[in-house]
Amino acid sequence: MSERNVLTWEDVNCQSGWLLWVRTSITKGDEMDSFLQAEFQRAWEGLCVPEGWRAELISGRIEMRPPTAEMPAILDRIAASLVPSASVDWVLLRDTHVEIPGWRGIYQPNLVVVSRDSVPARGARIPGAKALLVVEVVTSNSEPGRTKLREYARAGVGMCLLVDRFQEDRPPVQLFTGPAERSYTRWRGWEFGEPVEIPEPFDLTLDTKGF
Repeated sequence: MSERNVLTWEDVNCQSGWLLWVRTSITKGDEMDSFLQAEFQRAWEGLCVPEGWRAELISGRIEMRPPTAEMPAILDRIAASLVPSASVDWVLLRDTHVEIPGWRGIYQPNLVVVSRDSVPARGARIPGAKALLVVEVVTSNSEPGRTKLREYARAGVGMCLLVDRFQEDRPPVQLFTGPAERSYTRWRGWEFGEPVEIPEPFDLTLDTKGF
């Protein structure tokens, strides 16, 4: 018989901005059992998230991160490239959570693009397979960007645009396409200042000057 999953709570204080996290030990690394799912559901629904912060369930932790000064400028540039094409077929969303099946993750990308008929109700989460594109801007070398990439691919998120200047072994702008069970099957990278080609269904060029 496998070891029972263990749930450990830490102190929470939204007013002083402490990090909220819930740690779980899952023996086989599989999806959570019904007991843990209920516990995480209760914790998630009781979150007190300060304005502008991001709340996510990542690798068995519920984490909150404060906003950073450099992020809005990058996001505005990316959004400006996506918006001209977004009026007919798809919609650009902010402050929206993407759900990974089996409570493996609830991520809050900086931007999410969905088809117009998949726009969620206010406050609802988007199933990963409904997301055409997610944008993740990494603002510290402690953010688990690669872990999230794997789960985005497993959930069927169509593309992931990653802006990560902390990875020394790869260019700072990366586009992952072709989601599969273990990872994305295609990858391209660009340096800051180079034009980034976003393929169909978007078929547009992203200007990264000023990133």
